[in-house]
Amino acid sequence: MQTNPVLQKPPLSLGGWLLTVFLIHLPVIGFILAIIWAVDSSGDPGRQRYAQATLIFTVLMIVLAGLFFVTVFTTLEPYFKNYNTI
Repeated sequence: MQTNPVLQKPPLSLGGWLLTVFLIHLPVIGFILAIIWAVDSSGDPGRQRYAQATLIFTVLMIVLAGLFFVTVFTTLEPYFKNYNTI
């Protein structure tokens, strides 16, 4: 009978989770670590799922922010056409 290798790994400790959450919220390093943890199949499966969810949420927020700024600037662009700073 085969056992599931994922179930044999000990869960991430509280300190491990605190470090994970801290590192994933660093601007550039966190994004890189999230990519590494999301594709790492040998690591903790909980951390892998958390990194995948974080990446999905981050990309979604970047797309929504981009759409928001494009909408705002295209709406306000006619008001700035006649504005002369000189």
